[in-house]
Amino acid sequence: MSFLQHKFYSSAFQHYISGRFAVFAGLLPAGGNSLRLGVELALKGRLAATVTMDDLKSTYGHNIKRAWRDFKSVTQTPMLSKHDTVIDALFAFEEIRYPDKMVRDGATITFTPGEVSVAQPPSTSRTVPEYEIVLGQVDALMLDIFRSSSVNWRAIPLLKSEASVFLHRDNSHFLLQ
Repeated sequence: MSFLQHKFYSSAFQHYISGRFAVFAGLLPAGGNSLRLGVELALKGRLAATVTMDDLKSTYGHNIKRAWRDFKSVTQTPMLSKHDTVIDALFAFEEIRYPDKMVRDGATITFTPGEVSVAQPPSTSRTVPEYEIVLGQVDALMLDIFRSSSVNWRAIPLLKSEASVFLHRDNSHFLLQ
């Protein structure tokens, strides 16, 4: 693994854990954006082995759908497709990275700490955009990204014990590994 890839994975892990903290702290929409950025950086960590830094910026930008497509192609891990809906949900948070869309259109943001969505089915009469993160699904996605990239997440240092607390809180995916 190159030094650049190591930096991508380290940053990815930090954003992922800060996103988990934000979910439990009720920080909206920051939690979704931190989780999205964690996934983005983890995907780019693997892609950095095959493309230049300039290409990572110009080809992918913050588009995790495009990065996800190419990540699946590079890793050739068929089971990753089970995470496509999680990628779609995280990608939606890019729309509200800046507050103008929420100010104009409003937003309903739902975080679920478990594995299964508890959000109500979309109403046909509702016009407010809905954003949902099911944290257990993001946990499974991150673990599979690390596995598919041959990254030992345990080797990524956590500088404060609080980070470990929020990594492991209600997280069966990283507890059992």
